[in-house]
Amino acid sequence: MTITEFIRNVLITEIGDIVDRHKYLSFGVVSQGIELLGACLDENEFDKQGQSANRFNMALHELFPEHKYDDFGPESASDVSLYRDLRCGFLHNVLPKKAFSLTEIKNAPSRLHLTKVDAEDGSQRYLLVAEEFYGDFVSACETLIHMIETKEIMEKLEIKKIIVRIRHLSGKRRHSKDERELQGKGKKYAILNQDIDFLNTNLKVTEPIK
Repeated sequence: MTITEFIRNVLITEIGDIVDRHKYLSFGVVSQGIELLGACLDENEFDKQGQSANRFNMALHELFPEHKYDDFGPESASDVSLYRDLRCGFLHNVLPKKAFSLTEIKNAPSRLHLTKVDAEDGSQRYLLVAEEFYGDFVSACETLIHMIETKEIMEKLEIKKIIVRIRHLSGKRRHSKDERELQGKGKKYAILNQDIDFLNTNLKVTEPIK
């Protein structure tokens, strides 16, 4: 399964099933999916530590419908962060922080998505509508797939230059910051264009691993 197949089959299709049947839980898995989309945009390997906020906000800014989520990123004038108040809340406690109220389209029209509403406790919160949020996420997924398949993330000519440069540097013990960034770009290009093996549906284990 390639990364684009993973995005189509898991992020779009399987999360779509969760949205259909489990609206509340869908906010958490969509938030995690946003972070993966951002991980495809930077030069680091997927498991590099300390990149969560940067990747989440990069995906919001570069892949989601233009300007729609600008008020919920790191450079917004408000003190509300979709990363901190939704993603981190769900990851740690399966609860959003009090900046947001969550609902589904049968209880609120999609046009109220991201607008301020009065909560039961008298506070004002931004409303997130599950189906609208997922629809924007699918749009972001499709934008990323297009960027990968058309080589927009990194042109072939640039990759060839990077590979030649890495081979030239391979005999050196110490590399400069620019040289390390070149290596990172080369690794990320390889990841985006090869099969990923962590989801092996044909795997059969006959003996327990000790």
